[in-house]
Amino acid sequence: MRTDTVQRGPALALGASGLALLLAAYAGCSSEGGATAGGDLAILRLTVHWPQTRDAGLRQVVALDASEGGVSVREIPPDTQSIIVTVTGPGIGTAITKTVTRPDVSVPITEAKLSVPAGSSRQVAVEGRDEAGVVVAVTSVVVSLSPGVTTNVSAQLGRLKVAWQSHRDGDAEVYLANTDGSGLVNVTTNGAEDWDPVLGADGRTVAWWSPRDGDTEIYVATADEWAPVNVTTNAAGDAIPSLSAGGRTVAWRSDRDGNWEIYVAEADDWVPVNVTASASTDESPSLGADGRTVAWTSDRDGNWEIYVARADDWAPVRVTTDPADDGDAHLSADGRTLAWESNRDGNWEIYVASADDWAPVNVTTDPADDRYPSLSTDGRTVAWESNRDGDREIYVAQADDWAAVNVTSDGSEDRSPSVSADGKVVAWESSRDGNWEIYVAKADDWVPVNVSNDAGLDHWPALKGN
Repeated sequence: MRTDTVQRGPALALGASGLALLLAAYAGCSSEGGATAGGDLAILRLTVHWPQTRDAGLRQVVALDASEGGVSVREIPPDTQSIIVTVTGPGIGTAITKTVTRPDVSVPITEAKLSVPAGSSRQVAVEGRDEAGVVVAVTSVVVSLSPGVTTNVSAQLGRLKVAWQSHRDGDAEVYLANTDGSGLVNVTTNGAEDWDPVLGADGRTVAWWSPRDGDTEIYVATADEWAPVNVTTNAAGDAIPSLSAGGRTVAWRSDRDGNWEIYVAEADDWVPVNVTASASTDESPSLGADGRTVAWTSDRDGNWEIYVARADDWAPVRVTTDPADDGDAHLSADGRTLAWESNRDGNWEIYVASADDWAPVNVTTDPADDRYPSLSTDGRTVAWESNRDGDREIYVAQADDWAAVNVTSDGSEDRSPSVSADGKVVAWESSRDGNWEIYVAKADDWVPVNVSNDAGLDHWPALKGN
């Protein structure tokens, strides 16, 4: 948990405008080669609705969403030429990958099928690439695939969006923009303070906390009109939201019971559920993509430890068992990988563990302080903040060898990293221009782009909606 005096803020996530993809999981139907999925196999069918030109500056697609029975229209990156779908999850082993390339500009729809082991927590990650192979859009969904059961899932593949907390209007407001700084929107436009925005995976839902009603409450708004909905409506303090990928589940901390507890509510009725129900202090919730797994930090055992619980019964599972302090937990999309910070080695280090056994792996192994991790949706890329070079810099490492890469390499202060769903983009805040700004860089070259570009103070990025 960060102890800086600046209130937490930005969240960076997948674009509100997006290529409509239908990910339909079918069991017991024929695969591309004519084989039938049997036993523990299911068939994942990917239907890509390619962009059709409307005018010189805008391309759109209309797609039927089988899971909701509606029609959606979304702007999309006009240079998308191929789609790469990757399926990972417990028991799959090596990731299953399929590339779908647009055969001709006149072809509006392309389909492909993959044989996938049936099971829960299957993460389907989708990338859109241009002709040069550069990623122009990304998203991911988590789905359960069962033999004999048809599951329809809609995913939006769109430009990355960043939301953050800005003081350019004299008070803290929530802003949203594309990662090149275009399309700037003030989401909150309220005279009160609005803090800590987090985004859903498609960038169309944002949650934050605000004292606008006299006490701190959790608010949610969608891109249709950005009208705020008070989720908590309680006289106590409610703060620090975490949002599911679909934007329909929120977790937060509340002191309505006299101590800090973790609560979860769903958009159907926003009825709060006390997940922790403990007399201790429970802090810093992190939701999995489906909103059914939450991680948090608690002092119930005498020191700060990491706990995880699932919606089946919300029974807490203690992940860390060390007398030192562990905190700032971040869940992967499927809820099976955790990254957190710990001072068990005498300084702050970044650790990662898998739900197979929750055995901790020290990612950083450096005598400096490494803090505030951010985890990609597949749990294989982690970004963090370190003072190992004399000032705070942003580092990234991947699970292949956890070799640290300095993303920022700047003499100023760089902090509060957020890594994208695919682990290939990082956002952070930097003082390199004389005030705090939001920057974004891609793994191709790590060239920083100033997204906020304003004389006001801009804080706290996060590059995905879990």
